[in-house]
Amino acid sequence: MYTYPERQQGSALIVTITVMTVMGLMVVGLLMAVGARDDIERFSSQNEILAYAAETGVSRAKFMVARHTDEETGENWLKHWAGTGGTPPFVANTPGSMKPITWDDGNDYFDIGDDYSGTARVRVFVLDTAPASTDAFRTWYIVIARAEMGEASSSIAMSMRPRDLFSRYARFVSNTTLSIGADASYHGEVHSNADISLGGANIKFHERTTCAGSFNGSYYDSSNTKGAPYTKFLKDHQDHVGTIQLPEASEIEDLGANPPADAVMYDARNIDFKNKCNDETGYTPASTDKVNVDFFWKNDKMDTVVKVYNSSGTLKASFTETDANIPLNSMLYVNGNASCKGNFSSRASIICTKSVTFDGPVRYVNDSGDPQYTLYKNGSTGGFNATYNEWSDTCSWKGSEFDYRQTDGWSKPSHGNNPCLGVVSSNDIYIDTMYRNAEIHAFLFSSNGVVTPTGSYGTQDYNLYCLGGLITTGTNPLSGTFKYRQYVYDKNVMSNPPPYFPTAPTPSFKNWHVVGSDAVDIASSEYKLTLSNVEDLFF
Repeated sequence: MYTYPERQQGSALIVTITVMTVMGLMVVGLLMAVGARDDIERFSSQNEILAYAAETGVSRAKFMVARHTDEETGENWLKHWAGTGGTPPFVANTPGSMKPITWDDGNDYFDIGDDYSGTARVRVFVLDTAPASTDAFRTWYIVIARAEMGEASSSIAMSMRPRDLFSRYARFVSNTTLSIGADASYHGEVHSNADISLGGANIKFHERTTCAGSFNGSYYDSSNTKGAPYTKFLKDHQDHVGTIQLPEASEIEDLGANPPADAVMYDARNIDFKNKCNDETGYTPASTDKVNVDFFWKNDKMDTVVKVYNSSGTLKASFTETDANIPLNSMLYVNGNASCKGNFSSRASIICTKSVTFDGPVRYVNDSGDPQYTLYKNGSTGGFNATYNEWSDTCSWKGSEFDYRQTDGWSKPSHGNNPCLGVVSSNDIYIDTMYRNAEIHAFLFSSNGVVTPTGSYGTQDYNLYCLGGLITTGTNPLSGTFKYRQYVYDKNVMSNPPPYFPTAPTPSFKNWHVVGSDAVDIASSEYKLTLSNVEDLFF
């Protein structure tokens, strides 16, 4: 039978071509899948590089702020590169047009990355949120870092302040809402890491007021125009700003591990204190013992009562000191509880790992004991009760007939500075309520507590005049005892805080990840923010 061999050859050719085509399509599909996977991985890697690069830009800005901020000389890196201070490098930045900062190498950018992963170009911009402010060191700035790779970019923005010294606040609350009762008056900056609740009538803020939450309460007037009994802000106020963290109690305890050479140590772990206690009482404290100290200030001297308790709370030793020198520009470290009262002319801080009690007024004086501040009534010195070391007048010192101010003709102590007492406590700070028209001249700092009365006799028409500042974790329950409370910021320590007073050496931040890029041109060094970005970034 004839089999047509040429037809068989044609069929084989068709089969071969079909198989080759199918395999070719499979290879192409596989290559496309591999390419897509590579694109995905490359895109993911690029996004990570851009994010890291932008964060590096912000970190670099933080370093420059910490390095180039000096309130005494007026150096403010943020304000300079926002174009609003000193001799600015360019016209002031606005949300619609921002120029980047120039680094030490003369470029307005820096590159980060490598040949394998790719290189991102980073520019950093600074925006002044209050360019007309007369106090540039209390102003919030916005720092934006933009990283670019080819046509892609990523931006991160942070709010930033040049520096946060806790001694700059008349009132500071770290953990909870700051609730304010009636007739409170703050003559210094106020900040809360949560809300500020204005539930009392006739509250006044004389300086800048900020909170990380919001302002609220029955007497809050967002327009700031209604007048009494609504709250009055005499300077600007902002909500939804960044938080500022207090040091932990453990950090205060750690101060005792490496004290300055001239510090006076009341710490059972300290060898000098162990020896002193043994010399005075014959008892050598165990390192786990706690020490309680009562300080009675006598200008630049002090009388002390020292008690040592074991871990079970049993009194093991007690001794007194008379007319001891207060260490100038140093600290009194107490690993236990402390109390204080009297007239103070030195510069020092109590650093206490437990609680501190004011069992009497503390008043600044000079070497001769002349008071730095006097209560004048109708131009004459007000009544003074020498027994209790307090003023006699029981009506509000905010009345028109009263003038509480620096004493006429007063001269500084021989050390050449104003007196300054810092009181730093891990726990609560107490004010003895038997003193009804009390002056507390000191900066009060509690890392894990509040300032509170030792008892309550019901709200009375008495005055508490705090000269310095109150830095605590929550609201101080003082309005239940002292009807009239004036918290006056001691401007003498603006650039000269109490010795060894806690600071926040780095600025405080709040992050926003700005999706994509709002650049005018991806290749341009200018930057602009959309309206929605501006609303977010301006707190």
